[in-house]
Amino acid sequence: MRRSQLGVGWVVIALQMACTVAMAQDDSKATVGAHDDQLSILRPDNKIKLIISALYNSEEPIDGDTFWLSIFKIRLKGVDTLETEQNCRLDLESETVHCAEQSRRRLKELISGQKVDCEVQPDKRGKPSMHHNRYLATCYVNGVDLNGTLVKEGWAFADEKGTVPEYLVLQSEAESVNRGMHKFKPEKPWDFRRRGRSKQGVEASILNLSGPLLEDMCTNKCNDANK
Repeated sequence: MRRSQLGVGWVVIALQMACTVAMAQDDSKATVGAHDDQLSILRPDNKIKLIISALYNSEEPIDGDTFWLSIFKIRLKGVDTLETEQNCRLDLESETVHCAEQSRRRLKELISGQKVDCEVQPDKRGKPSMHHNRYLATCYVNGVDLNGTLVKEGWAFADEKGTVPEYLVLQSEAESVNRGMHKFKPEKPWDFRRRGRSKQGVEASILNLSGPLLEDMCTNKCNDANK
């Protein structure tokens, strides 16, 4: 691939990784590598697909579905984990369980010291898919789908749009046996985010309520208002 095809983006990546650039002989692929880190840039049908491979050696993931891989901020595609402020309880008398933190810890366990391969597919414009300055990626550890593993183990939801149908099946299986966070029947993170903009959402957050507990609180408030 000619350097001019990648423009300024290529220069930035090369400088950030401070490495040697190895160019493929054809016009479809270029690879940038530094030690154990490697970035492959593919251009199928003139669209840019990234494959980021690196040994995970950061201290902590940002949350249950976001982490730094080398210099790239990765957001796991097709999944959604609980927000940091979301906690879980079996009932009003039970102790609070920090489910979001448990999701983050499980992600760390799966990737720490491992070579992680993340594929970033092109979006509709042909550019690498991004969301809030994070690369949307399907990642693999030893060839196993990391995104799907978190859903299968009950520490992530398939995202609201059902981007990856297979994850919906894995989520259903995890819910059916109360695996991971599902034993607490937590509120979906996208519902929590929407509710968080309201007074009711703030109250629920303070009380560490989720799922059925939150529904009970809402029902009681409505009943009280109608008396």
